[in-house]
Amino acid sequence: MNEFIQKNRSLLKFYHIAAKIIGWVLIGITPIYAFIWFKSLSTGLEENYTFHLLQSIYILIVSFLCFGLIVLGVARFIKYLYSEDSRPGWTLRNLDKFLYLYAFLTATGIYIDFMQFTILIRAITLQDLSLFLFQNIIIKLSHVLIIIGIGHIMSRILSVIEESKTLV
Repeated sequence: MNEFIQKNRSLLKFYHIAAKIIGWVLIGITPIYAFIWFKSLSTGLEENYTFHLLQSIYILIVSFLCFGLIVLGVARFIKYLYSEDSRPGWTLRNLDKFLYLYAFLTATGIYIDFMQFTILIRAITLQDLSLFLFQNIIIKLSHVLIIIGIGHIMSRILSVIEESKTLV
């Protein structure tokens, strides 16, 4: 592994910088997106206002804020790999918790999709129901399981890398 890191140090530095920029952009875009989204919701009061408010809060937290923190954790992990004197920072030490939170919020997205589906239940067919089940439940549940697995891997791999750095 050390040989791979030495050969690809410049590429890892590039990925570290790119992930750091993307993570901060996602976190920085959250208040801007929140202002635009809530402004548009308040001007056009629709009949499903509470549903749209719930959906927008979900999108803000999951799509921007939580994913931005995960990307920052990945950037920190990359720096931790290629730098000899780097120690795991707060973001990297808590990356597994961010992943678990992201998995939980993705699972709650299934409930939000189900609420949307019940709103549109007037024009439902069997094909719509099967498409809904496949797209929203099975795919999101598989995402949840993959994210939880990555969280378990990250929590265990940091101690292994730390031990291998002390042995070299």
